[in-house]
Amino acid sequence: MRESADRGLVRNKANLESGSQDREKEYNPQDRFYLRTWVEVDRMKVLAVVGSPRRGGNTDVLVSKTAEGARARGAEAEVLRLGELTVRECDGCHACWRGRVCSKDDDMRQVYPKIAGCGAIVFGTPVYWYGPTALMKAFIDRFVYFNCEANRPQVRGKKAAVAIVLEEERQETWRPVVEFFEKSLTYLEMSLAGTIVVPGVGAKGAIRNKPDRLEEAFRLGEKLATDLTSFDEQKR
Repeated sequence: MRESADRGLVRNKANLESGSQDREKEYNPQDRFYLRTWVEVDRMKVLAVVGSPRRGGNTDVLVSKTAEGARARGAEAEVLRLGELTVRECDGCHACWRGRVCSKDDDMRQVYPKIAGCGAIVFGTPVYWYGPTALMKAFIDRFVYFNCEANRPQVRGKKAAVAIVLEEERQETWRPVVEFFEKSLTYLEMSLAGTIVVPGVGAKGAIRNKPDRLEEAFRLGEKLATDLTSFDEQKR
């Protein structure tokens, strides 16, 4: 997979250098540049992303518990609810590969610096049709921004955790979602610190009846923060 990622970066560099005249015409020369300077990274900050449209739903509760665990170990944790943001689809226009502002004028313009500036990200989603929600898939699709040489260092080596909930109990239902994240994060050269899957929670808030799994999520957050502390100390 690393070799595949390297090939992708080489290919992206070629696209960046050559570009297509048609695509260049889509942008005004006065377009402001975006994140041209490095965002200062707060290694002790965790960005906990909720990919469910339901505030207070099972995904929200699980991800929030992970954030709580991170805070208990001294990390700052921000819960980001995608259902309360506007995150449109990626066009593949590659404006970001040329150092320009994303062509989508939506909330991701404010989220990109949060991604670049944190030490770890928690990705939380319920299972919809053997995959993540449309909210989470659109969010991941917009990580195309980091799929070029200039921007890849902003996520390379960043810690990540995955939290998944679903109504069914069967592994074949949730396994494709786990693999989706494993492959995507590996391609982005991010470090997956842990995954928690909680089946059998269909009704809103049903996960509150599984205190052992909530405790597991709390411990996952603690582990993230501990890993970040160790990394920060090594850098000093």
